[in-house]
Formats: sequence, C-alpha cells, structure tokens
Amino acid sequence: MDYGLDIFMIEKEKDKIVEILKDYVREVHANLG
Repeated sequence: MDYGLDIFMIEKEKDKIVEILKDYVREVHANLG
C-alpha cells in the first residue's frame, strides 16, 4: 500500500475545503453587512 499518495490527496482536499469555508464565511459576513 502507498500511504504517501493518500496523505497527499487528503492534504489537497483539506486545502480545498478550507478555501470553501473561507469563501462561505466571507459571504456570511457580507450578508450581515
């Protein structure tokens, strides 16, 4: 089994999720005005 690739993929997914969350928070704050 090659765990290195799995960890790499997880890290990439995590980064993507963090970006999505940041965008979401920004949207919420913008809507609150």
